[in-house]
Amino acid sequence: MKQAPRRTCVGCRTTRAKPELRRFVTTPDGVVIDAEQVLPGRGAYVCPTPGCVEILVRAKGQPLRRALRDADPHTTAAALSRLNDQLPGPPQTTGRHHGAGTTSNVRSSTPRSTNT
Repeated sequence: MKQAPRRTCVGCRTTRAKPELRRFVTTPDGVVIDAEQVLPGRGAYVCPTPGCVEILVRAKGQPLRRALRDADPHTTAAALSRLNDQLPGPPQTTGRHHGAGTTSNVRSSTPRSTNT
């Protein structure tokens, strides 16, 4: 029996069987999720897990845009958001870490005390 082709997730860099991953492709309208994995053009693969989507969101989609050869940042973010909405379970919050733009994420400049 022939094995399914393997692809690498651009988020976590894990190699999986192609049907287990979601394919993103650049079209004239921007980056879209290729659910059937048949659209022409350069594709990039992402694990359909909250962890991989969170990695890509924290990196502002840069690994996905790089794999798609500098795709539009706005349509890349929209496609990641659509994948996040399709995941099972409660929706993952996006952007709550590393540069969310709120002062609540800013660490205090006061050094921590050590118990020595």
